[in-house]
Amino acid sequence: MALDAQVSFVEYGESEYVIAKGSGVAGKQLIDTGDCRTTRPSGTPHRFTGHRELCIFCEAGHRSPGLPSTASHAVLISAPLQIKMGFIVKVGIIGAGMVGSAAAYAIALMGHASSIVLVDLNQALANAQAEDISHAVPFASATRVSAGSYDDLKGARIIILAAGASQKPGETRLQLLSRNASIIGGIVSEIQRVAPDAILIAAANPVDIVTQIVTRVSGLPSTRVIGSGTILDTARFRTLLGRYLGVSPFSVHAYVLGEHGDSEVLAWSSARAGALTIDKVAAQVNVPLNDEVRARIDDGVRNAAYTIINGKGATYFGIGAGLARLVEAIGRNQHAVFSVSMVTENVEGVRDVALSIPRALGSDGVVTDLVPELAPEEHEALRKSAEILKAQVDTLEL
Repeated sequence: MALDAQVSFVEYGESEYVIAKGSGVAGKQLIDTGDCRTTRPSGTPHRFTGHRELCIFCEAGHRSPGLPSTASHAVLISAPLQIKMGFIVKVGIIGAGMVGSAAAYAIALMGHASSIVLVDLNQALANAQAEDISHAVPFASATRVSAGSYDDLKGARIIILAAGASQKPGETRLQLLSRNASIIGGIVSEIQRVAPDAILIAAANPVDIVTQIVTRVSGLPSTRVIGSGTILDTARFRTLLGRYLGVSPFSVHAYVLGEHGDSEVLAWSSARAGALTIDKVAAQVNVPLNDEVRARIDDGVRNAAYTIINGKGATYFGIGAGLARLVEAIGRNQHAVFSVSMVTENVEGVRDVALSIPRALGSDGVVTDLVPELAPEEHEALRKSAEILKAQVDTLEL
């Protein structure tokens, strides 16, 4: 049954339901912790069961199988794609610090989730962040934002991991990695207990190593464990290219590959603005794109975080918006392309390493890899980046 309807979603208890209005669809839905209450004369509820079933009231008289004729025009649609979709996405965020709260703020204001649950060891911080963000929501969307425990993540479709230990004085990076591996293992175990079907997005640094750890300790398919990777580096690359060429970054198609870190690779050879290579765009707008300009942009991308941290202590707005965009792509099954990290079977001869290449994201996670055409020196740089990450992972005891 296909219905032309605009829908909005509400969430009660452990279930998600839809209220639909449009051609052939009208009415109000009454829901009580999993019961879809029809307007039977007796007033007794009719219980619908099943994961993400959608209940709507329909003027056309369609009825759910087994629903008595005395019930008002109620219909059960088991396949969400039979109507024009809105969001029925519950998002969990582990870690209510700057990155986690910025992601929650962006997701809420963009309306990319029906509800967001913030979980943090510091319950007071999680409560404060959720309350503050909730006060911004009425200006932009209807997302419900709350703080809770791991148990409150039940039913979450996407969970962002933005928690991890900070480096102690005198502690080496590898020692920090080993300590974080243990912490991440505990977090993943709790997530799998309450939300085993969730797609996991790693956002804690070093994000490629964290992605590898989460994939290994969870046992999930690599396509369902996504690291934020170089989405922010790619955004910085597009911003600086667009600014220099006088083109909106929306129309710049360029990617940063490999590690989110010092060995990352700016893919200049495949960069485009509109349908043109950036060399041709530069020629048409009459600006030079020589080695000096490229080096300046490369430095701006590679060292942006250090510049921001020196000025204000941390970076969080950019990655928060990037994480919100990933949630939208997964929630809407968009198959949109992002440079995200995932454990990859083979990258330039290096096997089973998490790093970023352009990938399409849909409702089940990574749909496919879309490796751009690269110059020989870019292939070599990507291989070195993969080798650096692989060496770091191999030192960890997981």
